[in-house]
Amino acid sequence: MKSRSWAGAISAVLLLLLSNAPVFGAGAKNPDTAPAPNVITVTPSPVMSLSGVGQAIAALALQPGMAQLPVDWAGLRAVYEAGRSPIWTTPAGFTPLGQQFMQLLPRAMQAGFGLPPEAALAVTTLASPVDAATAAQAEALLSVVFMTAAVDAGSLLGDATQRGLGILAALDRSTDQPAFLQKEVPIYPPFWRLYRQLPGHAAYVEAGGWPTVGGFDKLEPGQRNAGVTAIRQRLLATGGLVAAAAEDPELYDGDLVPAVQAFQRSHGLNDDGVIGKRTIEEMNVSAETRLRMILLNLRRMQEQGPSFEPRHLIVNVPAQEVKIIEDGKVAFYTKAIVGRVERKTPLLNSIITQVKLNPDWTVPPKIASNDMLRHELDQPGYFAAKNVRVYDSDGGEVDANSIDWREVRKSGYFP
Repeated sequence: MKSRSWAGAISAVLLLLLSNAPVFGAGAKNPDTAPAPNVITVTPSPVMSLSGVGQAIAALALQPGMAQLPVDWAGLRAVYEAGRSPIWTTPAGFTPLGQQFMQLLPRAMQAGFGLPPEAALAVTTLASPVDAATAAQAEALLSVVFMTAAVDAGSLLGDATQRGLGILAALDRSTDQPAFLQKEVPIYPPFWRLYRQLPGHAAYVEAGGWPTVGGFDKLEPGQRNAGVTAIRQRLLATGGLVAAAAEDPELYDGDLVPAVQAFQRSHGLNDDGVIGKRTIEEMNVSAETRLRMILLNLRRMQEQGPSFEPRHLIVNVPAQEVKIIEDGKVAFYTKAIVGRVERKTPLLNSIITQVKLNPDWTVPPKIASNDMLRHELDQPGYFAAKNVRVYDSDGGEVDANSIDWREVRKSGYFP
């Protein structure tokens, strides 16, 4: 049994589960011929002792635009004045880690990491140190910016030991400091788009979440149902609606329809405005579960984002969609067919070497017997309508409409 009913199959993709938040995929270059562009390489330079960093930190704390950064200024100064070795600089230039950080920062800002204008200007115009004084100033600035930029230092992604000065200790403990730095300062644009949602979802959890909905199987625009009030309250709780008032609180119309459509789009559902089982399920995912999903996908993007090419393909399994990303923007989008809970789509991270359009597909026996045969029995003519070709054991094509499929099922050929 072969089918041409689904076009545009892609030979290799990355598949991730659990969330309708943005997920991510594989690059399309041969790793044997070109390094991944998000992997930062540096030139080694000698590490030397450095003094005066504490005074430079104190001076930075007084500058406009710097004081509001979430930094333990007194603690950081005390650490350096206690004799901490420099991380980023030497009197002759940047350390290897400093070189890497200087390359990461502008790319992270381009991807979505935000610094106050004064701090961003100071970093982007920072020159390579030429003596002990300029090295101390650069060391102070980069440590302050690192404590601000490191995502584990100031968000739910990190644990308590990584807060504040703890992020410097975590960097010291790391057995692969370049990889640690790359993880803490992501340059993958979808990471920062999702990261910006983290505080809001944490606030929802702190506030006790949002109300659940239910009481009906399907609701279309223009229909009335007592459950409409709960739908309004659910969308009000997360900002999908701006007003709760309605002339007829049980009528599904007006501003509620576009609000439901926006919710459906943001959760990977068909945005037809029809409130059915899947829309209700998504609305009833708890705030705690949604927050865990966001954290999981952020961690995945932290760990895998550096390996992505500027052009890559991603598959969002729960949303049943495929995207091609070019330089952080969606260049192509299409819906996809994925597995079920009991027959899950496998996870895959691979290099794409070939694309086939309108490929022949030999239907696996389990799908043929459990799904497609059932469709034909329920809707006679389904095979013909879907351009499914049927072959006998000798390889000859058979007219699907000439077969009594109920007898085939009874024969035990299919389970």
